[in-house]
Order: sequence, then C-alpha cells, then structure tokens
Amino acid sequence: MIDYRNIIGITVEGTYREGAALRRYCSDELSAVSHAPWRRSIFSFLMQWLDNNSYIIVPSSGSSGQPKQLRLSKQHMANSALKTGEYLNLKKGESALLCLSADYIAGKMMLVRAMTLGLNLFITAPADDPLQQFTDARFDFAAVVPLQAHELLKTKSGEKNLNNIQNLIIGGSDIGFALRNKIKTLTNRTFHTYGMTETVSHIAMQQLNGQQPDEAFHLLPGVHISTDSHQRLIIEAPDIAPAPVHTNDVAELLTPGTFRILGRYDQMIISGGINLYPETIEAKLGTFIPCRFAISSVADDRLIEKVVLVIEDKPWDTEKVRQLQADISAALERYAIPKEIIFIKKIPETPNRKIDRNALKKAVASTVSAGSTTSIATGDNA
Repeated sequence: MIDYRNIIGITVEGTYREGAALRRYCSDELSAVSHAPWRRSIFSFLMQWLDNNSYIIVPSSGSSGQPKQLRLSKQHMANSALKTGEYLNLKKGESALLCLSADYIAGKMMLVRAMTLGLNLFITAPADDPLQQFTDARFDFAAVVPLQAHELLKTKSGEKNLNNIQNLIIGGSDIGFALRNKIKTLTNRTFHTYGMTETVSHIAMQQLNGQQPDEAFHLLPGVHISTDSHQRLIIEAPDIAPAPVHTNDVAELLTPGTFRILGRYDQMIISGGINLYPETIEAKLGTFIPCRFAISSVADDRLIEKVVLVIEDKPWDTEKVRQLQADISAALERYAIPKEIIFIKKIPETPNRKIDRNALKKAVASTVSAGSTTSIATGDNA
C-alpha cells in the first residue's frame, strides 16, 4: 500500500518533476494558447492530483444514459494502479504511452499509474491511429480503446507498432469477433479489460493472445464478485470502491476468480419471450461484417421487440445482402437473427466513443417508421 499523498511527481518523456516544479510545469502547459484541448486535460488533471482534495470528480461513461459526476478517492486510484502494476509485472522506469483522453477515467488512470509505479510516460493525441509519430518506438505499457486497435490492425505498420507495446490493454467496450481474431496474431501481451468509472478503471483482465488465450476475465488481486437475482454482476473491492458496486452487466461466474459478461441488463432485448443481449449477438457476427455495426431493436406487435442489425455504411447491393443473410443464418440461433438491416451514415456514440445504444434505438425507430430497411426472411422468432 502506498499513501497517495506521497505521490507527488511524474516522469514525462524522460524528465522527472515533482511538487512545486510539477505545478509550474503544468501551469506553463495550461497557459500555452496553442495547446489542443486533449493536452490541456492532461495537465489540468495533474494539477487536481496535487491539490488539497482527497478526491477527483470524474464523469461516468454515459453508455447507458446521461453521464454522472462521480467523486473518486485519490487513494483508491493509487490502489487500482498498484493492482494493474502487480498483474502485469510493471517495473519502475519502464515506459508507458498515454493515447486516451484524460477527460475520462481510462486516461486519468494512465497518469496515476505512471506516477504510482514510476513509469516514464509519453503522451500523444487520442487519435484513431495514435502511434503514427512513434514508428519503431517501443513501450512497456499502453492502453487503447477497441476502435484504435481496429484502425491500427488495418495496416502492417499499425500491427508492427502494436507489437512494439509489450503489455497492451484494451478497454471501454466489448471487442468483436473479427478484432479478437486479429489480436490473436500479435506477438506481445494484449489484454481485454473489464471495469467502469465506479471501480476506478478495470477490475479484471482477459489475455487475448499467446499460446493459451484466456477464455474468461480474471480478477485482479483483492477483488471479489457475485451476482444478484437477475444475474447482474456485483463487485466488492474495499480498497478501490467504498461500497459494493451493483452493475447492469449480466455475468456468468465460472470460478471464484473468473467470469464472462453476457451483456447489459438494461439493454436486453426481449423478443418472442426470449432474452437476447446485443453484445453477445455482435460477437458472433464480427467475423463477416467488414465495417462497424451494432445490434438494436424496434417495437413489434407480435414479438414485442424485433432484433435489428445496424450497419455503418452506404446500402449494399442485393448480392452482398443475400450473402450476409446466409452468413447470419449460419451463425445465429433462429430466434436471435435480425429481422431488418438498417444502413446508417454514423452509429451514435457517447463522448468517449462507446456505442450510444439509447440514441441508436431512437435512430432505428425513426428509420423503420420511414420504411428505409432491408427485410431478412428468416421465419418466426419464437
């Protein structure tokens, strides 16, 4: 255990500053008119870390509603950083890359990990391809979101840059089947993380590559889980959360230390009396849909809710749609097959680039009512 009040310095691109020197550095960075908002967010957070408050105000992700302002203990943030360091065996002096927005918990925690673990932090814009300026550079640790990993793995150079990150964590949302398959070819150590703002970032990891990829999430040290009567995950970790965290994620507990996430309870689709989770269906479709897509639903007189596939692309031609229908029918159980396909210019996102499923559902309802869909003849859903 380390007292957060003793964490007063950080190494940024080889230069260590602490206390008053770090405050001056942050103040100079914040006063630079030319700096982009993403860079200002980094130094604004560091100033907050050094103030007299024992907590940080952080927005929740907003993936299931309006973002909330949460008060997180600085001590809990330091404790979480230590858990990650222990799990990945990160050592003082090793290098780390911050390429996520410091407006949200994932970016803030990269800064806290650098300070707590004594890492040498490099910073760059949270772009889709954040490694363009770091060709051939090697890092011991970095975190990205699935969209960044997807963009990097489109090219050989991007794949090479990802392999140059020894320990890579991917979080923020689910990882589709196609991306998982691409990640399996990486020669580094790549992990999918599970967590949320309320748990001060991740509480579990799943290694996606190597000789024996993990089949489930593995809990970090000191974390305990259970489920409620609706199979929703409950997280208990007193050193990072003051009270048990009751989530909306439906989970399958495999052992005391491992679990799978089936989907969000509040986004569950009840179609023909069967409970369906968009994330579970999406994972099975990712292998043959080459662009971004999502599963949603629309009201239906007979089924109550009708499953709909939303594809972020211009409308496909008849032959391509017919092939997609065949692939879907082979991949999914009959009751899970989408009844309509909607092509959309942009799938709605939350500010930190997760799918905004509530906004998507509204867009689907509007499109269906206008008749701009492609029907899939798949039989009954019950």
